[in-house]
Amino acid sequence: MTVIGDDLIRHCPECYSVEGYSIPLVQRSGKLVCSRNSLHCYCIKAGLLERT
Repeated sequence: MTVIGDDLIRHCPECYSVEGYSIPLVQRSGKLVCSRNSLHCYCIKAGLLERT
């Protein structure tokens, strides 16, 4: 088994599923915010993205 870093999940799932764009999430105030649409905010809990 390999260990996967959280760099693979640091892309906005909403932009990807709706528009097909792989937009990176930027760390702001303890949250991960989409660099294209700031309404898409996430945090990482138990290795998964959770919408905030």
